Amino acid sequence: MIIPAIYISLIFVSISTITGLLFSKKYTSLKSESEHKLAGDIPSIPYEMARVERQIQMLEARNKKNPIITLMSIGILVSVLITYSSMSFIESSENSRLATGRFTIENLKGDKISTGVTWHVPKDEQLQVTIINSPWLSDERINAIKGAIVSEKSIILENSFVNKYPPNEKSVFYEGWEGALKSISEKTEYPIPANFLVTTSEKSIGDIIILSTAREADNTYGFTRSIADEESNQMLKSFITIYNADNLNQVELAAIVRHEFGHALVMVHSTDSEDLTYPIFHFTHAVISECDLDAMISLYNGAMSTEVVCRH
Repeated sequence: MIIPAIYISLIFVSISTITGLLFSKKYTSLKSESEHKLAGDIPSIPYEMARVERQIQMLEARNKKNPIITLMSIGILVSVLITYSSMSFIESSENSRLATGRFTIENLKGDKISTGVTWHVPKDEQLQVTIINSPWLSDERINAIKGAIVSEKSIILENSFVNKYPPNEKSVFYEGWEGALKSISEKTEYPIPANFLVTTSEKSIGDIIILSTAREADNTYGFTRSIADEESNQMLKSFITIYNADNLNQVELAAIVRHEFGHALVMVHSTDSEDLTYPIFHFTHAVISECDLDAMISLYNGAMSTEVVCRH
């Protein structure tokens, strides 16, 4: 309905503009003819003068209406365009959201646990991350996955962009977990994993395994299952599954990996609907926030809760 209305409005504006130009040209021509007759350049015949004057009066009357029609058409066009832009923004905003599935932590018996466990990794030692090869993974997609993990690139965004308070200030975000965790590595009592070796393989070797061949029918794109030693509160292994990977572009794929990798690092879902670790998040700004890092600092300082509470 919106697109046809735009075309109709454009047609009205075009017709009104062209009609106005034609009226103006005709009016100028008749006015000139009338002046010539009055000046005596052309023999004045009373009935011809009367005819010309009537035509001039008719054109003047039409010209008075034409600007009104043009303004009304422009007004309709502007209103339609504003409505269309608003609807497009809302649709784009909704389409930019991705939903993730559940995540679980299990003990060695297979029972689900909820206590705060951490990776026990000596400082500067690497966690091995293995991407299982699949037909869906081109080199570009593999690089997108790796970037979400090992990138050290930080970006500065206006708080208003991520609905954070105060809106006129700026905050630092990270595109990869390695860069994010290195920025806080000196702020924790226990060593925090901040070095990752990412490889591809046909076998499930390593500490964190990323799978991308599974299918899911409930419109969720990720699931993380971790295994931990409950007695020592130590994380042992994590499996990240990316569903329907062939339907994701590189930006979406990186966003899902970034979110699920947070779970592999033992982070739960955030309370902030604009945060990367919220269950349904915007892939357009799915980056690691200071709030996420505060939760990691708390966890590796001995806190038993992994809840991510963001305060604006």
